[in-house]
Amino acid sequence: MKTVVWALVAAAFCLPAQADNVLIVDGGSTALNPSLNADAATTWSTVCNAQNQHTVTRAGALPANLSAYQQIWDIRGITTTPLTTSEMSAYAGALSSGTSVFLMGENSVNYLVRNNSLFQFVDQVGGGQLTNDASNPGSYSAQTVYPPLNGNGLSTLGFQASGTATAAGLTGTMATVETATGNSGSAFVWPVGTLANAPAGKLSMVLDVNFMMSYADPDNRLFLANLCGFMAAPSIQAVPAASP
Repeated sequence: MKTVVWALVAAAFCLPAQADNVLIVDGGSTALNPSLNADAATTWSTVCNAQNQHTVTRAGALPANLSAYQQIWDIRGITTTPLTTSEMSAYAGALSSGTSVFLMGENSVNYLVRNNSLFQFVDQVGGGQLTNDASNPGSYSAQTVYPPLNGNGLSTLGFQASGTATAAGLTGTMATVETATGNSGSAFVWPVGTLANAPAGKLSMVLDVNFMMSYADPDNRLFLANLCGFMAAPSIQAVPAASP
């Protein structure tokens, strides 16, 4: 049943009126696992562009000019290379102009350098301080899902091998929280108005690659559909209630 539900959710979120120019940054041939990134990009198209309403550009690295895009999805989670200073500056500029930006991380076993650079960027744009949760190095993690990513009956899901982080001074929402501990999570979102240094933009981050793979289970696929909706929805200023 949930397989049908996420397909309907994706179609419902992706209305022609919300058609965007979308950039997917996948690392290209220089990625550690190009086939994995290609699978993520294909799954994104299946779920997030179900009606072919978006104009999608895939690039191995950031173009010099990001002004043409309403959504940017950086799916380079499988990498030991951190975001560079110039990439952080480009993403901050995009957020300041009202773009929705997604950043993918991974577990901390091999990819902590990438994750720490994402945390640095969040702090830079005024989203709060995130810290790697070393107690979960990349094992299965059952998590409770909170608004705005808990739509369409999704209340819990399991990440196969995600990273997790704790937060201090978080201005957005920890949208998935480890059910067992209640103090760290793998998914974070900042709606319009919640980033102190880029209030016009929307930022989201998931410390997991598996949720966007073609083999992901129905709960993870529904989670992606809800994330697509957050990224593509009209930019209405709203400060979310804090999750536990």
